[in-house]
Amino acid sequence: MEDLIRERASYNETTPDEKTVVREYIEDDEAIRARFKEWMKDHGRTYKQDEVEEARRFKIFKSNAKFTDAANADSAKAGHSTRFGLNEFSDWNQEELARMCCCMPARSDAK
Repeated sequence: MEDLIRERASYNETTPDEKTVVREYIEDDEAIRARFKEWMKDHGRTYKQDEVEEARRFKIFKSNAKFTDAANADSAKAGHSTRFGLNEFSDWNQEELARMCCCMPARSDAK
């Protein structure tokens, strides 16, 4: 779980180059990609034929899905009935969520 938390936090710190993002998207496992496509359909997401943006959003979604799955497994293992799920913000990183909630100003170095 700690690794997943660090992975999610890293999406706020770096913006990988376009080729890296697209390569990782193409190489990723089909099951999670199918899950992402289904989630996109359920939440009316389109990325206007922007392959790089879709790849970046997929990477964030994948991290959030892995985190949610791990949290559910931990909860079940502990005998709790708590269940976590994905929602319409599952392709947003923590910085975007914080800005939406007025918890954090936009980064001054962002361009």
